[in-house]
Amino acid sequence: MKTPFHPNALLCSALLFNGLLAAVGQTLQPQVLYNFQRGPANPRASLVQGPDGNFYGTTQDGGSGGSGTVFKVTNNGVLTTLVSFTGSNGANPSAALALGRDGALYGTTETTVFKVTTDGVLTTLVWFNGTNGAIALGGLVLGSDGCFYGTTSTGGIGYGAYGGGNGTVFKVTTNGVLTTLASFNGTNGMSPLAGLTLGRDGNFYGTTFYGGTGYVYRFVDVHNGYQ
Repeated sequence: MKTPFHPNALLCSALLFNGLLAAVGQTLQPQVLYNFQRGPANPRASLVQGPDGNFYGTTQDGGSGGSGTVFKVTNNGVLTTLVSFTGSNGANPSAALALGRDGALYGTTETTVFKVTTDGVLTTLVWFNGTNGAIALGGLVLGSDGCFYGTTSTGGIGYGAYGGGNGTVFKVTTNGVLTTLASFNGTNGMSPLAGLTLGRDGNFYGTTFYGGTGYVYRFVDVHNGYQ
């Protein structure tokens, strides 16, 4: 025996469906924890959670020096500026920070590689001078050897008095010894704007912005036995 159709059933179903959509829409709304209205400005990268449970990040601009910041923010939105870049200690960080095995945070500005403790003690590890790379826009990745690996978007082989170079891949120790591992030459890509990804096979993978319309590449560090 067929159950008779009741018109109110369709209305109830529609109302229930709309209510579910409204509920889903509400759950997808982000909760604002902090609004960068004055001071630090223009964060471009993701956050990393520190060993203390707080989150750490960078802004490309703002701060007391006008050249970007490193900040700490709690999960209820209390933000503390840990470092203000002035140019003399680095400028304009664009990438996320990386957590080291020592509990410190490591990162790049356009001109430096730096280390910062969770209480804001900054150590400049490397200055880029063109021949060892220039304009680091990507972040660092921690290798299995405890060192950090990254890229610069210009510099390296071909760098001269008027700039140049197609970018580099580098390795840096936690005490600031930098080794340029590779320089891009156009035929293998140009201008890596992002950092590296460490694959399960132990090799590093990345992208370049130019070299035609860009490349995906794998980098093999022969010093660590990769091939």
